Formats: sequence, structure tokens, C-alpha cells
Amino acid sequence: MLPFLEFMKYMPEWRSDLCDALSTDPCGLLQQKHPGIAQVIKSELLPFPDLTAVALYTDPLTSWSNGHVPPENDLITACQPDLPAIGDFCTRHFSLSGDSLVHKLKDICAGVVMRALLQLPGKVENMLQDVHALSFHEASWSTHAVALYKISMPSRLLSISMPPTMHLPCSATTLGSDGKGFCTMNIPAVVLEHARPNLVGSLPLCPPWTSPTSSTEMECEQLERGLGDAFEVINLPFEATHKPYSSEEFYNDPLSKDAFERIPNKCSNEALSLYLAWRGFREQVSQSTIEGICTALKWHWDRAGDAFRGQWHYNEMQQHWKGNPVQSGEIDDLMKAVKHKIKADNVPRMHSAVMKMEYMDMMLTWSKSKCPFDVAFWYLQLAMAGSEVPPPGEVLSVETHSEISRHLEQLAFHSTAWTLWTRNAELLKLRRQDIMFESTAAMDAMLIKYLDGEESLLTSDEQWTHFWVHLQNRKGWQKKLDGGMRDINLQSGSICSSSSGAMEAD
Repeated sequence: MLPFLEFMKYMPEWRSDLCDALSTDPCGLLQQKHPGIAQVIKSELLPFPDLTAVALYTDPLTSWSNGHVPPENDLITACQPDLPAIGDFCTRHFSLSGDSLVHKLKDICAGVVMRALLQLPGKVENMLQDVHALSFHEASWSTHAVALYKISMPSRLLSISMPPTMHLPCSATTLGSDGKGFCTMNIPAVVLEHARPNLVGSLPLCPPWTSPTSSTEMECEQLERGLGDAFEVINLPFEATHKPYSSEEFYNDPLSKDAFERIPNKCSNEALSLYLAWRGFREQVSQSTIEGICTALKWHWDRAGDAFRGQWHYNEMQQHWKGNPVQSGEIDDLMKAVKHKIKADNVPRMHSAVMKMEYMDMMLTWSKSKCPFDVAFWYLQLAMAGSEVPPPGEVLSVETHSEISRHLEQLAFHSTAWTLWTRNAELLKLRRQDIMFESTAAMDAMLIKYLDGEESLLTSDEQWTHFWVHLQNRKGWQKKLDGGMRDINLQSGSICSSSSGAMEAD
């Protein structure tokens, strides 16, 4: 351990070396440069490293019993975790065993393997001969997506003792190793690719959304979300987040090709604006398509972390973009322009067509050709007259009954929807309590005349006989009411008799 004065003299040189490594990534271990972080460290806006944090690393990570003096720091040395001892300790003092103990030691095992990969040459090659990389995926760490490999390692290998100062021990009974079992763990991609590139050379890289998320990874994501924005600046590449530039430079900027990646960059907002303008004005897609694109990308970038949620803006102090590129004034203005264009061009709505009278007539003609309505009307007349249905000597098969019922229900549904000018989803919500009859007897008398083909003989009083239908959830009624249409009832209507063929709903 360095004395305090020597430590303080050493810090400037160490800080300078760290900034150079962040800015240039000379060994390629970082996989990207971080000049923004280096600039923050050099500016000394934040004390780095925090001496309080350094002291925590130098002191032993234990609370010594009251009345006992902690040992000298020189007596404490860093070494690989003694997994058998840890397992025995947890079993004796915490009553952990079996799967629960394996779960607790899983992350420790991953740390042991990473230290072995980076620090142990020679025998490690033989020890890791049965290790296989299973899959490649990404996990979010604050605002940064960390690439990970899931590897499979024989449990027996974790119990092999290494040279005196470095060993990789593990209790066979603790982890259930019988010489045939395997342990799986996640290793950062940069560690595995640098230390053992042969393990990942033939592994196909699959997109993160195609790989399953294990329970351990879900727990990690919950922990990462709990950290909030504490490290939101740390992993943001400075080149991808500095202030914007003119539109002409967008097409020549190499970052534009990554504009729609999980972590948005300075080009994301402009790329989205250009794409929406091209789809809306050049391809003339519908408004719902444009809105669907925005919704999908908003969800895509919201998953990148808390730093990329909310209004898209440039943070002057941190010198990078924050928020969701979809939530910007530029995108809002473009969406309004697309809506105005659709209205001005009278573009037909693509998700549903307006019902026409000729369509109603076609459906009625088709139903008459497929279904014997004369039989149905004859049976209705008999039923209303109190006669037996079907008459003695006639048989109504189940197939005929089912076919007639389906066609009558369909025609009644369509004609009612036409008369009320409502949508199918609204009409399906109707219940018996939503319909009120002026007079049941008057309605029956009218129905008999219709069945006898005497609808032209209806009197004026009979023609005004009606019933009420109340539509509580009718689409758009609240908007029209707020717009000032308060002199009409937008939720209910009266249905009178009609002689309009396919449109008859009475």
C-alpha cells in the first residue's frame, strides 16, 4: 500500500494515463473511444477518483466485531475467491444449500472465470478446453448496452487448483459437480474476445431481441434501472452525442448509418424526420402507418434507459443528447404536416371502407340465394298466431335451422348498423337494456303486416311507431359534444318503420 503522499503524487500520472486510454483505446479493449468521459475527468468538475471510495477499497470489506482492532492492511492480500470456503460458510451460517446456494454463488463463479481468463496463461488453455460459447446477447447497463456471451463450463473445472497465488477452486458438492455437470454464466464480450477469441470465432451473432432473457438477466436489468442516471454519461460515445450540425453534413456523417440503433445518437432525430417525410409525402402511406412507425421507434428507444426517455434535447453541461428522438418539436411538426396533407388530398382511409347502399343490396341478394327465407317467415307467422312450429308433418332439420338463424342474424346486424350508422364494435356492445319499445303490441302488429307483404298498407300512426336505441360508447360523440353540438342527442336514436329493402332495421 502506498503512503498517502506517494499516492497523491501518483494520482496525476494515473489520471493522465486513464484519459489517454479512454480517448484512444490503444488496445481495443473498450471497443469504442470515450473522449467525453476523458474531458470530464480532465476538467476536474467532479473529483476523480473520490478519495472516500478509494479508502473503501483499501479497507477490508468487513465489519470487525466490537472491541477488536482491525488487522494491518499489509496482512490482507487480494486473491481469487475461495469458493469451497464460501460455500461451507453459507451452508453453516445461512442454511443455504442446493439450488439456492448455486444461485447465490453464480455471479461469484463468473467473476472467478473472468479473472482466470485475463490473468492465468498456460494451464488455463487446458482447463478451458471444454468451455463453449452458447449465445451472444446484450443487456442494458444504465444507458449503455453491454455485449455478453453466455458460456458453458464443466463444473469440475471450477474445482481445479491453480498455482499458489492464483487458483480457481470450487466445491464439487456445493455446485453439484459430478464430473459431468455444466455451469452457465455470462461473460462480457470484450473479455472473452480478447482473452479467448477461439471460443467465439464460429459463434453466429444473433440480434439481442432474438435471444431469451434469463431470470438472472432480468434481475440485473431491475438492478440497473434502480441505479437511475448515476452513470448515464459514462458510456456515451462523445462523437455520437455532441451538438448537431447542418443538414448537408448529415448524409456524409458515418454516424447516420447507426441512427436507428438501440442507443440513439445525434443523427437519430433528423434520420427519423427524413424517413417519415419520405414515407408520408413520397410514398403517401396512411396516417396510421406514420403513427405506427413513431410508436414502434419510441418504444425501441425508451428501452435504452432512463436517459433516453422524455423530450429530446441537448444537455449543455454533459454535452450530449438526452430524451427520445421521437418526442421532439421537429417530429411533432412533421406529424401535423402529414395529417394536413392527408386531409387536403382527401386520401381515403385504408383501415375500413365506408358501407354503401349497393353493398347492402348485394348482401341481401346473396343471403336470399343461399337461405330459404320464405320458410323462416312462414314459421314466424305461425308462431305469432300461436300455432305449432313446425306444423305437424313437417321436419325442420338442425342444419336448416342453423343456416336460417345465421343469415337472419347477419342481415339484422347489418341493417341496424346501417340505420344507426355505427361501427360493428359499438353495435356488439348493445344489450337488451339499451333498447326501449314504445308499444310491444304495436310492434307485433307491424311485423305481421310485413310478414304478409302488406307494408305498403301501414297507416301514418303505424309508420311513426318506433323504438329507442341508446349507444353509450359511440365513437366521436364526446368530441362533437365538446365542439359545441349540444342541441342534439348524440347517444340515442329512434328507429321508425321503413320500406328500403336491405336497410330495414325494424
